[in-house]
Amino acid sequence: MKLTQILKQKQKNLREGRYLNEAEVIQGVILPILLELGWPVDDTSVVVPQHKTDSKNHQVDLALCLQYRKPQVYIEVKAVGKIDPESSVEQLFNYALQSGEPVVPLAVLTDGQEWNFYLPEKQGRFNDRKVCRLDILESDLIKSQKILEGYLSYENIKTGKAFDKARADYTSGKNNKVAEKAVPKAYEEILKDKPDELIKIISKKTEALSGYIPSEDSILDFLEQLYNSWIAASHSYHEKNYKVSINENIDTRVDGKYLFICDGRKHLFRNSKELMVNIFKFLAECDNTFLERFASRKHGIKRKYVAKDKYDLYGNRKDLAERFSAKITSEWWIGTNYSDDMKKKILQLALEVAAPSLANHNLEIIINNDRITV
Repeated sequence: MKLTQILKQKQKNLREGRYLNEAEVIQGVILPILLELGWPVDDTSVVVPQHKTDSKNHQVDLALCLQYRKPQVYIEVKAVGKIDPESSVEQLFNYALQSGEPVVPLAVLTDGQEWNFYLPEKQGRFNDRKVCRLDILESDLIKSQKILEGYLSYENIKTGKAFDKARADYTSGKNNKVAEKAVPKAYEEILKDKPDELIKIISKKTEALSGYIPSEDSILDFLEQLYNSWIAASHSYHEKNYKVSINENIDTRVDGKYLFICDGRKHLFRNSKELMVNIFKFLAECDNTFLERFASRKHGIKRKYVAKDKYDLYGNRKDLAERFSAKITSEWWIGTNYSDDMKKKILQLALEVAAPSLANHNLEIIINNDRITV
């Protein structure tokens, strides 16, 4: 099977929230990809699980070796959406550096969906040593294949080409040019959320699209050019870029903006909050694994769309949890402090995750003339 076919299957499973913990990510995503990249994953002297990295019994999840248990690459794995930009990276470098010296030429931090490649030998803060970030849900299959083969194929590791490529990509001035070209698209994709830390989030989205981090100056220059058109862009965004289908000819006989149609039966709600809460209740009743799988998908930077503890929904904002949360089941809560546009995004994600259990249902969701279907 070609790597692109494997990646396509993993994309489907990730969207459906099939990988609930770190062990499932390793078995269901990492090992199949490594196998297609030429690694003998059944030889535990080559692909070493829980490799001991020092005398303190620290263990990295996977070590890729050429000679017997002589690692060339460390791979630290997290559950989907559980990579912490500080503590997870620090943990990886605790393994990859001993007494300040690199143990392996290349280190990887991944949750199956997001892949971060680092050169431990470089100087500066740990995140400054990142070579590339790949998100296999956001990137096209060919690009994902190229990056994974370039940095992690057995042949490229064996010949040293992978390390040469990583070093060249790290130092090459063209990386920033690639990132700069992706800045406008990243800006459009996050504009609807109007985040406070706009520069930081544009940088992260640009990195996801291009694989490289743009300079802060390039982002600031771009934002200055677009400042005067900000209002117009925000009004037109969802018509041009939103993923759900927009139907300008919604049935005028439907009396209401917030509608859930299931197998021909119409359920009308007073507002988008009631609509979203009841749809989540319906999906949870259809499939008792839905909420667990949905929770495993990536949510906001600090927020969780659903959680077993309502105080986990808004990061440190317990006041928001008190005012803007609703119970879906006896164990699960959902956050409701979102705009209609954001609720559309959350519902689209929910339908992606629930798709396997909805095969026998014909569903439509309507919010302000926007129609969402499976």
